Amino acid sequence: MKITCDWEEEISIPKNDKNYTKYLATKKDKTNFCNRKFYNKYLFRYSLTYKFDDKNDKKHITVILMNPSFADEDALDATLNNVKEFVGNNGFTSFTVLNIFPLRMPKNDNLREMMAKYDNHSIYKDKNENKIEEVLNNSKYILLAWGSKYNN
Repeated sequence: MKITCDWEEEISIPKNDKNYTKYLATKKDKTNFCNRKFYNKYLFRYSLTYKFDDKNDKKHITVILMNPSFADEDALDATLNNVKEFVGNNGFTSFTVLNIFPLRMPKNDNLREMMAKYDNHSIYKDKNENKIEEVLNNSKYILLAWGSKYNN
């Protein structure tokens, strides 16, 4: 398994923001790893690619979700574990995840609030749209997905 991410490295998760404080970890504990925390400081993620096996990348799919959460180069979060199971069971050997909104937000209930807070960062929205266009132009298979509370 190999995970790679495309991050916006210029802006970090705000350390004292109430939407992130309980999710932001300062260091990894490899003996008791928990992927329900942020183990890096990046606020925006443009893409995440997962390969089941470095030697076998015959059938790739692009997955579009609403916004990123916990997943990073070390581990997938609950949503992406579900995606991994689904695409793996359907014969795919790798997938790339894109998001409509690149803002990492563990609780979707707060997504609107945080998007409004970072609305002046239109350059990141533009970068995200460019990334989506670039990846989709090279995608044979595309899956649109959402979490259990998609209607919220």
